[in-house]
Amino acid sequence: MIYLLSPNAKEGCLHLPMIVFSIVKQNLTFEGYELLMFTSKQAVISAERLNPKWKDIPCLAIGSATAKQIETLGGTVAYQPKSFYGEALNQDIVTKFKEKKILYLRPKQVSFDSKGFFRKRRH
Repeated sequence: MIYLLSPNAKEGCLHLPMIVFSIVKQNLTFEGYELLMFTSKQAVISAERLNPKWKDIPCLAIGSATAKQIETLGGTVAYQPKSFYGEALNQDIVTKFKEKKILYLRPKQVSFDSKGFFRKRRH
């Protein structure tokens, strides 16, 4: 038996809808940002619901499912890193995009503090 912890059911799995997504912001503007960073396909879907103009800005996609969702909704994947985890991922982004203003669309709770990591590396 395969148990799936997800907001979506899949055939052949016992669906346990323990993960719930809700949008905490009611509006979103992208003025002044040069890149958007998405770490999940749910974040892309949330951006689409809040403001479809996200598609006007190139995106950093963390993971192939996220990249596919960006492209499916009409966005452009400017970069997809090889490593998807913690400090290695963030170091890669800092090295390639240090001078860019990036908006990181993320969940309220995260396992790695990317924002803190980026702040330390800019100075």
